[in-house]
Amino acid sequence: MRKYLFCVLAITMVTPVIASSVPEISVGFSPLSGQSALQVVLSAINCAQQPVDVAAYSFTSKPVAAALVAAKNRGVSVRVVADEKANNDRYTAVTFLANQGVPVRLDAQYAIMHNKFMVVDGDAVQTGSFNYVRHVYT
Repeated sequence: MRKYLFCVLAITMVTPVIASSVPEISVGFSPLSGQSALQVVLSAINCAQQPVDVAAYSFTSKPVAAALVAAKNRGVSVRVVADEKANNDRYTAVTFLANQGVPVRLDAQYAIMHNKFMVVDGDAVQTGSFNYVRHVYT
């Protein structure tokens, strides 16, 4: 069985208080030890105070979906767009989110909407090869 390496890069643009302020950068890798990609993603969602906008290809991650619902329930605006073909033929996290009142759009305009990113609080961007899916590492 193949082993895959997934990465997420999180860049938080902090509003400069002084001219020398620099963005904060976090990197997570999965399945390697240390701070995993999933932990970086969940930390951003759990700390969100303003809108969380998500673009996802395949979305089956229960922890990410649960964190997004928790954010919605504490008053954070959450919106999701996902690839239609990867998310419409079975019960996915996208279905769960829609059933929980999170606005979800499925994109069928392109052959494949392979985006994987989040914009959190309007000033933090997460991107990388990490899909928001249930990962099983062997």
